[in-house]
Amino acid sequence: MVDTKIIQGFANWCYDHFPPEKRTERCAEECAELIQICLKMGRTDYDQAKLNQCRDKLVEEMSHVLFTMENVRRHFNITPEELDEKVKEKYAKYGVELPE
Repeated sequence: MVDTKIIQGFANWCYDHFPPEKRTERCAEECAELIQICLKMGRTDYDQAKLNQCRDKLVEEMSHVLFTMENVRRHFNITPEELDEKVKEKYAKYGVELPE
């Protein structure tokens, strides 16, 4: 998916430099910005030129959400295994076979 070392590295820096009370707020803000660009892309009528213009912003906001989610995960001591279990529940809900 993504290079987790890069995400982890910046997430570590953010975790050390931003106050704890700002971690969830920052994540929410980044999620809101990702939602906005996703909605904007949906309004392009899938015009390729317009989609291409939005793509860079989409990638930027996705990266911001990834590292802020990592900060929130760490802040609340959520393990990767807990997240894996929730994903497995989605597989089961939709009757999708887990990959090997």
